[in-house]
Amino acid sequence: MMAIIALIHQDQHVAITADDEKLRDPEGYAAIVQLHHQMDDDQSGSIDRFESNDFLKEDMKFGGSDREKREKAFHHNNDEQITVDDLWEAWFASEERTWTTAQLMNWLENSVKLPQYSNNLIARNIDGRALPRMAVANSSFLSHELGIKNAVHKHKIHLKALDVVLFGFSGS
Repeated sequence: MMAIIALIHQDQHVAITADDEKLRDPEGYAAIVQLHHQMDDDQSGSIDRFESNDFLKEDMKFGGSDREKREKAFHHNNDEQITVDDLWEAWFASEERTWTTAQLMNWLENSVKLPQYSNNLIARNIDGRALPRMAVANSSFLSHELGIKNAVHKHKIHLKALDVVLFGFSGS
């Protein structure tokens, strides 16, 4: 299933597909590829339920109903195998990808609880499309683009961004 978003530009509708967006946002796509690789333990090219469940327990430390809810969100439509393209198309179609700088700033302040970095988002005009780059472990994006030096803060943003990119924003 190909995800399509209609953009309006001077009263013209231009359909942008997930494949088109790979070219428009190569850094975001590369981050999604890295996230997929991180979760695909056997490097088979797809993430199965065992791998996603293990990732939720071991890497993200989710248990019980939190883990179940996220696993359902990740394997939407009971898709047993998640490929890179599946993950990219889910991200492409997500509401969070379209967050404005103000919405991303609200997330950083109220969900992540690190308001001291809000001005960095504004100064660099960073929006929701940057979330996959924030979600990649040990990425230089947080240090170089956002100027975050504190390792604890980088880890917190990484985990919260990972949760949003893979499972959607839960409001908490």
